[in-house]
Amino acid sequence: MKIISRKDAKSKGLKRYYTGKPCKRGHVSEHFVRGSCVECELLRDRKRNRVDNMTPEQIESRRKRDRIANMTPEQIKRQNQRNRTRNSGFTPELFDYAYREQKGCCFLCGIELARDKVYADHDHDTKTPRALLCALCNSFEGWLKKIGVDPEEWGRNTNAYRRQPPAAGFASRPVNN
Repeated sequence: MKIISRKDAKSKGLKRYYTGKPCKRGHVSEHFVRGSCVECELLRDRKRNRVDNMTPEQIESRRKRDRIANMTPEQIKRQNQRNRTRNSGFTPELFDYAYREQKGCCFLCGIELARDKVYADHDHDTKTPRALLCALCNSFEGWLKKIGVDPEEWGRNTNAYRRQPPAAGFASRPVNN
């Protein structure tokens, strides 16, 4: 290998250089211009990628990531359909039917939905499909259930709040310093 300084390698636009001197761990190999020893980087990557240091969840996550990275757009679409059917009960046929029936709009707020940005709302206990929602309505509907608020009561309170907001009476009160 030809000996070249880091400064010269950097000025020539090279990614690596070789000094013939060992790194702090004793490897006599090329160095990346950004500063690290190539051999140290390889060892670190091998250690980081070792499966025996990973939990089963991490292994499965890596396998899933690697599978998706090698999929074609058509394969990803089919996988998403299978996941939607498994998780929400919306088969591709039911999804298409609901999308047509709802005229491509969110069932709750009526906003137009992009076909790839649709949330298939379902009962989480029974996996029964309900309707297609936008992201905001889907999150809000789940939030109401999570905090235990009755949607009808929330709606009544919201209407009353908008008709007569509490702060409207605050403007006529004097401010104490």
